[in-house]
Amino acid sequence: MTNGQSEIRSITARRTQRGSICGFIVEVRHRGLNELRTVGDRDRDTAIRKAEAICARWDEKWTRIQQQTSVQQQKQASKEQAEAQTAVAEQELAAGATILRDAVGNRGPLHWGALEDRRSFRFGETGNYPLLKFAKDGPPIGIKPIEVPPQPRATDSQFGPRLTWLDKLWSPSRSRKEEAAAERFDKAHREWQAAKDTADDLQHQAEHQLSDANTQFKAKELEFKSTQEYSNAQLADFKRKYESKEPEAIVRYCELVLSVSRYPGFVGPEYDVSYNPANATAVIECELPDTDSIPTLVKVTYTASSRDFKEKHTTDNDRDKLFDLVLYQIALRTIYELFQADTANALASVVFNGWVDALNQRPEASPWLPSLGPSRKERDRRNRP
Repeated sequence: MTNGQSEIRSITARRTQRGSICGFIVEVRHRGLNELRTVGDRDRDTAIRKAEAICARWDEKWTRIQQQTSVQQQKQASKEQAEAQTAVAEQELAAGATILRDAVGNRGPLHWGALEDRRSFRFGETGNYPLLKFAKDGPPIGIKPIEVPPQPRATDSQFGPRLTWLDKLWSPSRSRKEEAAAERFDKAHREWQAAKDTADDLQHQAEHQLSDANTQFKAKELEFKSTQEYSNAQLADFKRKYESKEPEAIVRYCELVLSVSRYPGFVGPEYDVSYNPANATAVIECELPDTDSIPTLVKVTYTASSRDFKEKHTTDNDRDKLFDLVLYQIALRTIYELFQADTANALASVVFNGWVDALNQRPEASPWLPSLGPSRKERDRRNRP
């Protein structure tokens, strides 16, 4: 009998010196509590009921312990969750304040070599050829071993009749054993022939797979290398055009520089780039984050008594300060990164136009930065007839 973590391990009859039963001993155990006890009674059923009562009390106690443990574990997990959320919040606030600093010294010209496709070809269809072996980089190198058991021979010792001296004297017995030995050999030979036929069939399949895999490998490798060479040729042509200061290539180069710039997750500026070759000026139209994108969470705490998470946020004034700081840093970082990456000296100046997707103007914008106003979408909406 088992009830939760408790169990009745044994029921033993007590006997008198004459051998008659005078009572019963029941041994009970609880695995979780590591408790072991015996209980007895003259009546077997009564002894069992006493044991079951002990088990019930143990299970009750164990349930309370488990609940208390679960609560403690939940409190600890909740506390750790609050600490993790606080750490993320602190990282986001710090990242918003260091957008410009994180770029200074860490950026420079685009590394053209890193943009080249230098991957090695990998044959991705090896799973279609289960009978073949492939090298580490993918080409088929042969057929997996196909085992065939050795051909049985009638002269092998296991197929000889095991004759006794009586068999040698009595021919019927000798004949029966010789016939049984012959049957064992015939059966073994049939099984070997079936295994050999299967192996031969697998060998033919493997040879076909090897031929097909070689053909597929060469075709896929040729396709991969052709695509790779074309991609790298396009990159080389792009580099040549940029260094020749072709306007379209300069725009594409600026877009590429800005696209690989890594910002905090809550920022994500979007750019439109144009270029005026007459005065070598790049004009950057940038969709800036709005105030709702700015993180405000400072700290998360867990209150065990109410089992609730409480958040502490920055004031609106602090959020607005960080908002302004983020916008100014994006503008300065954008200009900095473009000049840092301009190895062709194609840029004499950079004009940064930052737009916020909001209805109100921001008159407090710094005089040395372009004014921050409604987004292009909002301006287009206003200008519709």
